[in-house]
Amino acid sequence: KSKKKLRFIIDYKRLNEIIKKNYYLLFFIIKLKEILYRA
Repeated sequence: KSKKKLRFIIDYKRLNEIIKKNYYLLFFIIKLKEILYRA
């Protein structure tokens, strides 16, 4: 049972990293669109 919980925590951390990377990518795309819109 504890092994499964540990695996879940590891998966959650990995998921968090993916979400963070995607969030930064999304933020960058939005900023880029704003810059292109003004130009």
